[in-house]
Amino acid sequence: MRAGIPMTEQRAFEAEDDTEEAWSAPDFLADEGRVEVAAPAEDNSFPRFLSEAWDDDSPAVRPSLVPVQGGLPLLYAGESHLLFGQSGSGKSWLGYHMAAQVAADGGIALLIDRESNPRTIRTRLKALGVTRAQAGRIGYWKPSGSLMPGQPARRHLDTWLSRFHVELILLDSVSKDLAAAGFGENDPGEYVKWQQHVVEPWTGRRIASVLIDHVGHQAPQRIAMPRGASSKKDQISGSALYFRIVTQFSRASSGSAELVSIKDREGYRQDGEVAAVMHVEVADGGQQVGIRLSVPDARATSVIVSSPETQEDEYRELVAGLLRENDEAPLIGNQLAEKMKGLPGRFPPPASRALKWLVQEGYASASAPGLRGAIHYRLIKPYSSSSGRPGSSKAPAAGPGLEELF
Repeated sequence: MRAGIPMTEQRAFEAEDDTEEAWSAPDFLADEGRVEVAAPAEDNSFPRFLSEAWDDDSPAVRPSLVPVQGGLPLLYAGESHLLFGQSGSGKSWLGYHMAAQVAADGGIALLIDRESNPRTIRTRLKALGVTRAQAGRIGYWKPSGSLMPGQPARRHLDTWLSRFHVELILLDSVSKDLAAAGFGENDPGEYVKWQQHVVEPWTGRRIASVLIDHVGHQAPQRIAMPRGASSKKDQISGSALYFRIVTQFSRASSGSAELVSIKDREGYRQDGEVAAVMHVEVADGGQQVGIRLSVPDARATSVIVSSPETQEDEYRELVAGLLRENDEAPLIGNQLAEKMKGLPGRFPPPASRALKWLVQEGYASASAPGLRGAIHYRLIKPYSSSSGRPGSSKAPAAGPGLEELF
């Protein structure tokens, strides 16, 4: 029987106890044999001519860490990533799942923890099914000082990283590590300095990193972005993912979340595309937690990349299909955006044009503005791509306030 997990339904298993002292240097969560291999770092001391690697036939960079059922893996090996979402939503659980996957595949992961404590993390990893042998490949460290160059904590970290070939570093959280370095998260210059001196050296060693952060204080239905400096996602060399809860999970209930791509340096995922759905299955009162990543529903989340001549019709069919599926409960614009699996409140411009066109051409109705100006839409006539084209002679029938919604 696995030990219970201290957690609450409101904060998605967030532990309250944090009494254990900081560890002076990283160490593994279990005492198992490991091969000590120095992690090579790239030498960028001097400029180099591109001809030195001109014949390098290495394959193109693709996501290769943390499997996603039915699609590309979630992370890029050797690159930095940003994972951000509401406080207490369960982002850390995803981070522990990532570390467990790396360890299960024979790699080494390091958890740099400024949010929790080793006992809680051990308990959570056990709930995820991590074995003692796998825990012997998961390092843990709760640093007591700054990770900037020249600081004692940084020297301990560099020494440890030189001994082991680490594949993944999970830093939880960005805001507290910035504070430990004496930086403010609202200052773009200070954030860039921190990124260059703390995170980029890991990339130079070809270590993938996941930086966990919180979102700012946006109003409901606004697009969520990382808290503080707007340059955070721009400094990432891999991808930035928004952790969006779909169904809250807790000790007593399972749930799910979506990982929405905000930036993908290599372009495998478009901005606003759902990179993966995180399914959380909870059993035995939270003593067992199963996490699985899969691609989202293909129809609802597909990125339409067809020619301009057919794209408008495809979006009309997509919007009409969503209205048809919700015939008993007319939708407002933000609800349509949610069902298209984009960011909260973000309606893709082609979908916005499609909705307006469906109303104007008589395929959908728009109610009079209701509470707080909300307008409800309902499909009143079936639509297919053969139904009509722009320039129809049908008289416009736009609902009140339609233009103001988008």
